[in-house]
Amino acid sequence: MGTTVTVLDEKFLKNSNELFLGDILAGTSTSVNFFQNGGQGQTSAIQLRGLPKRYSTVYIDGVKMSDPSSVSNDFDFNHILTSQVSRVEILKGNQSSVYGSGAIGGTINITTKKGEPGFQKNIQYNIASHGTHNLSVALSGADENDDFYVGLERFQTDGMSAMTHNDEKDRYRNNSLVANYGRQFSDQIKFKSNIRIAETYNQYDAEDNTSSPTHTEEVNALQSSSNVALIYNPNQKFTNTFTLANTYIKRDYGPGDGASYNTTKDKYWGDRYSLMYSGNYNFNLDNSVVFGLEREDEQMNYNKDLTGDKVRDAYVTSSYFDFQSRVAKNIYATFGSRFDEHSLSGNEDSHRVTLAYLFDDKSTKLKSSYGTGFRFPSLYETYYVDGGYKSVYAENSESFDFGIEKSFLDLGLSIDASYFNVKYHDTLE
Repeated sequence: MGTTVTVLDEKFLKNSNELFLGDILAGTSTSVNFFQNGGQGQTSAIQLRGLPKRYSTVYIDGVKMSDPSSVSNDFDFNHILTSQVSRVEILKGNQSSVYGSGAIGGTINITTKKGEPGFQKNIQYNIASHGTHNLSVALSGADENDDFYVGLERFQTDGMSAMTHNDEKDRYRNNSLVANYGRQFSDQIKFKSNIRIAETYNQYDAEDNTSSPTHTEEVNALQSSSNVALIYNPNQKFTNTFTLANTYIKRDYGPGDGASYNTTKDKYWGDRYSLMYSGNYNFNLDNSVVFGLEREDEQMNYNKDLTGDKVRDAYVTSSYFDFQSRVAKNIYATFGSRFDEHSLSGNEDSHRVTLAYLFDDKSTKLKSSYGTGFRFPSLYETYYVDGGYKSVYAENSESFDFGIEKSFLDLGLSIDASYFNVKYHDTLE
């Protein structure tokens, strides 16, 4: 590949002491920054190549996880527990030609665990200071036709205060479910399904001048993602995948005094349905093409200070292709384009070309890529900025990078050095 990619496999994740995925990503790769406002469950941000989090897209089992009800349609990493994840791919640099809006800084693909041959049971319990407990239970299995995985996890902590004027505790709870099922009907047809649900409760200190030692805000939240897919292989060269996916994220805010919570809380929820087709055709060992069609419908509800529900929606239709070729013995190249039509913001296209040269020793690679990207405005940016609805157009970007990878197998050492330059304009701020 001509782009910079970091892969964290299940063995790496299992050997980590971290319970949350964001904490693992913070120290595993250059150009990947993770920030969190306080302890577990607090607002977080993942940054690729120094760009704000709105320029990175996140997928869990192929489902886009950005929050349609957030200000800039981004995603918080704060509720992803590690024990149910089997693989993380971090694609750095512009990925809009394949992943569309928002993938200017890169894309993070997260894969949850799947059933292995036989039948497995796993129970793990962790205890730590500040009343921290984590219990995870998983059942999984597979045979020649079916595979399944069911994982339940509960994390809770009494927490600590992040403020200087009080020492009251900020509690956090996370109840998560990950489940999937697959069936091989024949050599040509396979069915796959995934679901992930995270129900959370979090206390935090509001940023104001109140000096009361019990001044606490709280948020109840729900994250869910699910998909069903049918995979059809008419022959060994051609793979077709038809997928229906959904993302739902809900956040309820209010004071943490209990009595007035139900009458003064702010409510937000975002919903997205995606209908996707992707194809992969291998012409031969050296040439292949990936292509697809997508329809994405999203809506948000915004109810602040009980002023009434305000539901807004939009949709995007997309088509894309990515041609991959070994053009010579040591030279590999890709070229891809994507074409998107937004119901409110018009049309955008993006393009990318990558080039890689792999030396004969197989331990040294030169790589480079150039691409254009874009980010459509969020529903909030379209309807609630500057007093109401207006025509808002997409941000655009150009990016270039060049790098070298070198492995010293006898030393167990690898070096990856890259130069990158990203410019984006027409910013929605």
